Amino acid sequence: MKKAPTFALLMCLVLALSAGLRADDAVTATLAEAGKLPVFFDYAGPEKKALQEQVSFARFVTDREEAQVEIRLEPVAGPEGEQRFRLTFSGRKDLAGLTDTIEPRFSGQLTEAERIDQLGRTLKQGLVNYAAKTDLAPRIDISLDEQTDAAQVKDKWNFWVFSLSADAYFDGEKSYRKGSLSANLSANRITPQFKTRMSVSLSRSQDYYEYQDEIIETRQDSASFSGLWVKSFGEHWSVGGYADFLSSTYYNILREFDISPAVEYNVFPYSRSTEKQFRFLYKIGIQVRRYHEETIFGKTAENLWRESLAATLELKRKWGTVRTSIEGAHYFHDFSKNQVNLSASIDLRLVKGLTLYLFGGGTMIHDQMGLPAGDATLEEVLLQRKQLKTDYDYFLITGVSFTFGSVNSKVVNPRFGATNTGGARISMN
Repeated sequence: MKKAPTFALLMCLVLALSAGLRADDAVTATLAEAGKLPVFFDYAGPEKKALQEQVSFARFVTDREEAQVEIRLEPVAGPEGEQRFRLTFSGRKDLAGLTDTIEPRFSGQLTEAERIDQLGRTLKQGLVNYAAKTDLAPRIDISLDEQTDAAQVKDKWNFWVFSLSADAYFDGEKSYRKGSLSANLSANRITPQFKTRMSVSLSRSQDYYEYQDEIIETRQDSASFSGLWVKSFGEHWSVGGYADFLSSTYYNILREFDISPAVEYNVFPYSRSTEKQFRFLYKIGIQVRRYHEETIFGKTAENLWRESLAATLELKRKWGTVRTSIEGAHYFHDFSKNQVNLSASIDLRLVKGLTLYLFGGGTMIHDQMGLPAGDATLEEVLLQRKQLKTDYDYFLITGVSFTFGSVNSKVVNPRFGATNTGGARISMN
């Protein structure tokens, strides 16, 4: 029994020593970072931290005002089979006025690791010119890799990215129970010249209620397919089309096939899309519909020709991002069957680390062609199991986010995967 206090004392000493070593490591790491070139990297891609890891002489900061160099990385449209990027370097503080632009080109057959490695080399090459004008200059050494390039490794997936998810939810007590099932599959392939996106979604939800001597049961089913194909034509034009399928008890649609060719024009070059966009998208197509119930127009099936035009403006500045979009659509057989949708969002950086966001929109609705004849039951209204007639809808979301902590962190740790901060789903690799 006398050994217990001795063991506890030993554990306390071990923990104290471990904490001291960790503190020393933290101080050493901070001092090591202090002598490096402070850089603000304006890029939101998933490989950002991996790129930062390759530049050992830079201290990447999260606040632009603390940086001596600001870097912007953005993809640039190029021919099929080639990946192009633009790296823009801008000096700040005592390096103000010193600017540079590098546009590296890589084979489209590079693996992700090879692409990150070559982009990291380009990042270092661009920063050397700035580091050479600081106290780091005496410590810079330049060498030439005499090795020939390794054989290009082909992407076995040919740029396709797949995602599969399934969810089940059940809840209940003595007087009620509810449940839902859903499954989603998506396949995307994006290159500078082509974009292909496809997704399939299935869902079912069911509710059961007991109230006094009455039993209420409802069910809602939906199935959908969405397909998009786009071909790039230069820095301003794109041509493509949509192919969609929908089956929904809520919208009274037994099945609907929608085929819509489309063309888009961007006032600004697509290569500057990470900075600003002003796009006009025109679609025209046919909807082939079959309904669960006869509609208020006496239809059980119909073919509807439809067109739409949307304009989207998006601007990214140092103080935040603004995006607004307006879209109008109508059916050709009756121009009064139309709708107009307006949405806007803003992310405003108030102070260091603090962002105010606001997102909202609304729709003027005059084209509910699938409304079923007859009145909805009280259960269908309260449980939102059937679409109701309306002239408009709207939504508004606002809030703030605050980011704080180390401005120097550039460590990549893939353990346990990524966590969705919204709490909806946790991904573990």
